[in-house]
Amino acid sequence: MNRSIIPSTLVRALLAVAASMPADAATVELIGSPHSLIYRGPATSAVSANPGQQQPMRIAPGGVRFDMAAPRVSYGVVVLMMASQELARARFDPRLDGYFFQMPNLQGLPPEPACLYIRGTDGKTLPLRAAAGSDDGYEFRHFSWEQRLRANNAVVSLSSELESLNRRAETEDKEISDIESRLDARPGAAPAACMRGPEQAVPTQPAWAVADDTLQVHARHHCSLAVGLRLQAMQSRLPAKEIIRLAGINLSPTPSNLPAPPSSALQVPLSDDQLMILQKGLQMGQRSLEYEQGLESVRTAMNTCLRGMTQFASGEITRWATEKDAAARAPETSKLTCERQTSRLLQLRDGVLKRNAFRQAIVSRLDSAKSLSSSQSSPPERLESSVCNSRN
Repeated sequence: MNRSIIPSTLVRALLAVAASMPADAATVELIGSPHSLIYRGPATSAVSANPGQQQPMRIAPGGVRFDMAAPRVSYGVVVLMMASQELARARFDPRLDGYFFQMPNLQGLPPEPACLYIRGTDGKTLPLRAAAGSDDGYEFRHFSWEQRLRANNAVVSLSSELESLNRRAETEDKEISDIESRLDARPGAAPAACMRGPEQAVPTQPAWAVADDTLQVHARHHCSLAVGLRLQAMQSRLPAKEIIRLAGINLSPTPSNLPAPPSSALQVPLSDDQLMILQKGLQMGQRSLEYEQGLESVRTAMNTCLRGMTQFASGEITRWATEKDAAARAPETSKLTCERQTSRLLQLRDGVLKRNAFRQAIVSRLDSAKSLSSSQSSPPERLESSVCNSRN
């Protein structure tokens, strides 16, 4: 009989096994893993003594073993299985008159029910007892091994949960300290009532937050200077202002008393190639194609610069309006901010109490799991088989 679905199981302390061949002989302690199992068998016949009745599974002092009523035979190497997973291998030991398995310390919880079975290297499942009712005589559970595995997994899970909780506590404690500092509140003390903040002065108007008609005069002056500066990179007998005039661009009648705008607002897209065409056109005269192409490049550069200045001034107007609105609302905003921070502080402080209680519960569970995981002894137990009814 082959098995493909059998869950897992757990055990405890170092096992004692029979030192000699007879089943009733004295037992000795084996040095090895606390997760151990002695299989005393297999039997030549699963139904030899009392058909329909399970053969007895006797418990050796301090451990577990199977004692079969029928004669035993040696199968050489046998495999302890859980579902389709191989857990351990053992070779027949005449001294033990059976097979000694070292149970592995698996990761992850075993399935429910956690059933084991023993298989020969030929793939056949070996009988442990006579089948009875829903019990097929092959599968069994080892509860102390299951218990140890679950305890180990609980230690890992609870340790991770505790570490995460400690990190969150560190973050929240820092936030509490920061809010208490901003509210000028002593640690643990109730913060003072929130009041309206002081009135704020009206922000100064930015230099370029001006009306459109005023903007055009000042923008034209600064763009003319920017275009002229770019034209100076070209070798020409004509001054930059004369070239701008030839392009049909009206210069500002008066210099601007506004500060120079940032260079990002003065966009003058005149490439070196365009300047070469303009220079060639000026040399060839008004009838040349290069002459008109070059002047058109100047007009385009000037218009681009003016558009950039308009966008810049619009942004300055918007920024000023936002600053004035913020200044007007500052007293009430200060009060609302204080109220939000006070509410958050009380929430965090309340959370500290719940968090500490939760942490204490985790620590208690973790200590219990560690104690169970490291336990090296437990009372003898019977290997139950009645819940191992899984079928392929």
